Amino acid sequence: MRQNSNHSITAQSPRKSAVRPTFRLLQSLILFPYHVPLLSLEVLLPFLQESQPKKEKKHFKIVPILLRNLQFEECKKVAEALSDFISDDIGIIVSSDFTHYGHNFGYVPFQENVKENLYQKDGKIIEKILLKNSSEVYRLGSNSTVCGVYGLSILTELSKTREWNASKIDYYTTGDITGDWSHVVGYGGLVFE
Repeated sequence: MRQNSNHSITAQSPRKSAVRPTFRLLQSLILFPYHVPLLSLEVLLPFLQESQPKKEKKHFKIVPILLRNLQFEECKKVAEALSDFISDDIGIIVSSDFTHYGHNFGYVPFQENVKENLYQKDGKIIEKILLKNSSEVYRLGSNSTVCGVYGLSILTELSKTREWNASKIDYYTTGDITGDWSHVVGYGGLVFE
């Protein structure tokens, strides 16, 4: 794969006839905007590099895919297209925070029991991910301040079609660390196998 100057992608594969229609779909749905303001790749890259066996580090490759303004049906189409490229040695990582709460985020749906309400709000989204209910992940995430709702919806949809089981590793918020519940972001770790 390579990125052209017009920010579309092209594929070079022995299965060109099978790949091209999928990539046309991806070209119409996935945007590759200027990514410097987005820190998720820069934060994840050192962890991804360290997770590779030493002999594999120089062959380690990633394809960042940034998503924007997708409807749920488009998320399903992206999941379907990506499914063709997943194998034992190609995986998917979705980077997303959960709810961003506080006046600085413009999101204050409750002012009391902030910790309990955030855990409940994000817990519902995590529950829908674990239950492989991608439409509810999309709906709940879109009605909140979850920044990676498209990626989470796509991964949840993939977990259905690929028959992966998800498990929650951990969930916490910045409020748990700092004790400041006026400006909080939720974080969850989930694994699909």
